[in-house]
Amino acid sequence: MDLLNNFWQLFLLSAPWLMLGLLIAGLLNVYLPANFLNKHLGKEGFLTTVKAALIGAPMPLCSCGVIPAAIGLRRAGASKGATTAFLVSTPETGVDSVSVSYVLLGPFMSIIRPIAAICSAIVAGVLVGRDTDRLQTKPAADAQTKTSCCASKTAEPKVQTSCCASKTAEPKVQTSC
Repeated sequence: MDLLNNFWQLFLLSAPWLMLGLLIAGLLNVYLPANFLNKHLGKEGFLTTVKAALIGAPMPLCSCGVIPAAIGLRRAGASKGATTAFLVSTPETGVDSVSVSYVLLGPFMSIIRPIAAICSAIVAGVLVGRDTDRLQTKPAADAQTKTSCCASKTAEPKVQTSCCASKTAEPKVQTSC
């Protein structure tokens, strides 16, 4: 019985803050234009990653709901680093969860929690963007010399054997796995 009483008291204490957080999250969702995110997150770079982390921080999305949003951002032209920063910062710093953190953990942790989440999102976005830049700067010759056992096109016009097809009659096109 003590457990139910404590649960009820905790519910009464946190309910107004949770409702306030949901109200603010709903207002952000209604008044933030859809093309705003795509306009500011389409370029590569550190500033875009910081913008994505800051824009994603107050979004009212949980860890399950942020995945379709991040896929939509990426398909709309957002960079990989910005998409990663958005993906990391959004579920960690929802307005509703920060307001509940204030009630449950106190004012210090309710301030530190979003700061740490935004910093970790920026670091993740920068690392992904750095990896993307490195992959794009590789010479094109390296990409042509590597062939897969299931490649759809070959670089050299000679008969090859592979794990997918014993011998190809047409050297430019192989059958895939």
